[in-house]
Amino acid sequence: MPGCEASAGLPRHVLAALLVLASLALQPAGTRRRKDNTVTESIEPFVSTEQVADFLGKPPSWIYNRAERLNIPRYKVGLHYRYRLSEVSAWVESTQRGAAA
Repeated sequence: MPGCEASAGLPRHVLAALLVLASLALQPAGTRRRKDNTVTESIEPFVSTEQVADFLGKPPSWIYNRAERLNIPRYKVGLHYRYRLSEVSAWVESTQRGAAA
């Protein structure tokens, strides 16, 4: 590439690949680049009550019995409740901070 001393001796296709890799490395976490080169935020998937119970180290019955009373963040999807682990993790941190105060 003209005017770029660092590119001396490297073929153009190698430089192009390096530029693509560098732009991907600078993308914020949780984003995806589509084929048309637009960047989209990835959406965190919902998880089941059983997966939240495993995450918290509790039996599923503990989650079923206490989710509403303890305000565990959840979403009603059809007949079932679904959770996002990032929201459950933030809830755990906020309840631990509240208990420590």
